[in-house]
Amino acid sequence: MGLVLGICDRVIVLEFGRVIADGLPDIVRQDPRVIAAYLGDGVTSGGGAAEAGIEAITLVDDQAE
Repeated sequence: MGLVLGICDRVIVLEFGRVIADGLPDIVRQDPRVIAAYLGDGVTSGGGAAEAGIEAITLVDDQAE
């Protein structure tokens, strides 16, 4: 996820097909829903969507026509 957040102007993050965050990479990376979905919430044994092998990051090119 670090590479994506480093090169994008805007990031839309999905969890199980639903948008959970949309905005600037620095803001999205701090969103508790994104952290729980991709890093696990620290409470359960599950590691979130990333551990389950679910890819859910959409790249948006604001300069595309």
